[in-house]
Amino acid sequence: MLSDESDDFEGFTQAEVDEAEARFQQQLQLYSIGDDSDYLESSGESDTDVPRPASDAGNIDGWHEDFLIMPHDKSPLDFFKLFFNHVLLEMLIEQTDTYAKLQIENHPNENKMPWVRPSIPEMNAFFGLCFEMGIDRKPSTRMYWSTDSFLQSPIYAKTMSWDRFTQIMSYLHFSDSTQQPLPGDQNYDLLYKVKPLLTHFNATFQQKYTPHRNITVDETMIPVKRRVQFKQYMPQKPHKWGVKVWVLADSQHSYIQYVDIYPGRNAIPQTHLGSSVVKRCLEHSDLVGKGYHLYTDNFFTSPELFASLYDNFGIYACGTVRYNRRGLPKDIMCKIPSGINLRGDMKFRHKGSLVATVWRDKKNVYTLSTIHDHSTSQVKRLVNNDGTFSRQYFECPKAVPDYTCNMGGVDHANQ
Repeated sequence: MLSDESDDFEGFTQAEVDEAEARFQQQLQLYSIGDDSDYLESSGESDTDVPRPASDAGNIDGWHEDFLIMPHDKSPLDFFKLFFNHVLLEMLIEQTDTYAKLQIENHPNENKMPWVRPSIPEMNAFFGLCFEMGIDRKPSTRMYWSTDSFLQSPIYAKTMSWDRFTQIMSYLHFSDSTQQPLPGDQNYDLLYKVKPLLTHFNATFQQKYTPHRNITVDETMIPVKRRVQFKQYMPQKPHKWGVKVWVLADSQHSYIQYVDIYPGRNAIPQTHLGSSVVKRCLEHSDLVGKGYHLYTDNFFTSPELFASLYDNFGIYACGTVRYNRRGLPKDIMCKIPSGINLRGDMKFRHKGSLVATVWRDKKNVYTLSTIHDHSTSQVKRLVNNDGTFSRQYFECPKAVPDYTCNMGGVDHANQ
């Protein structure tokens, strides 16, 4: 203690330390704070006595310990079977068998060989040959069973006869054709024949993977040569003719989370088509209200959509935008905004949750975001200075590199 005679501190005595500790323990007891061991000793319980749920018991609060983790020794086929599983194969076999029997009953003279219901191994073999044909391209399907030494591929004949392959192919069905609504019916659906297949894959996509924070919605094309009522022509795509598909994908790993086939302009309303597609993809992917960052191109981006996603869906969004969209600031969202002359020039406008920007690259780039503010970043560009090419850094809105980094999820998945 401090003495009256000297200012030098010589330390606490043991009695003072014990007194301070006693006062501290009294305060802990007063506020019901104490060592867990005191409670366990007094109650005669330990943490090993706490009852735990059995591994196979139901979890009423949704928590469980059954994580889906694929071991490192699994092959690509094991991952493929997560989606192309026995449930799907059984459904395909059932619908194919039903359709085959119906056709044989209605057209008994058009069947060259007796029909036998396919088994799961046989359907696996059938689809395996179909996938192989996508790798080993030949002018016609019949050539895969050719015995010509120049054309032959023995794996096909060893796996399945030509007659059996064409028989399964001709009867292959994914839905019950006897229940299909006819044109004019209020329940008529152009996608009826593939709807069960689409529903299965979309449900499985969500069960097997949780996307990262950054996601993207974009359109892609499934190449189709046959006559399809809703076949589209998109000259900017690698496959110009085919079926247009809206896709929601993870930006980081390009994992497809949801697929929505576009049935054509005559099947669905065209007003606010981009907005309705984005909202439908988010709702059916069960991502609403979870704070995801969505990236879209200028077909989808609009102030109305982004404000609605922010206010009602709990989704932040960023994308390039057409400068003539309704609701944008006209002083910077125009063909020739003032003060935007040189590469790197930029301007920002803010309204509520929305931030609109214009930035000069080789041409004007217009973006809209509820993710970003007026923060800036840098991009590297190849510049020609009197015939000498060099890379230079230019200031740009932070939304630009983030958009470039996260918008390619669907395109990468399509590769």
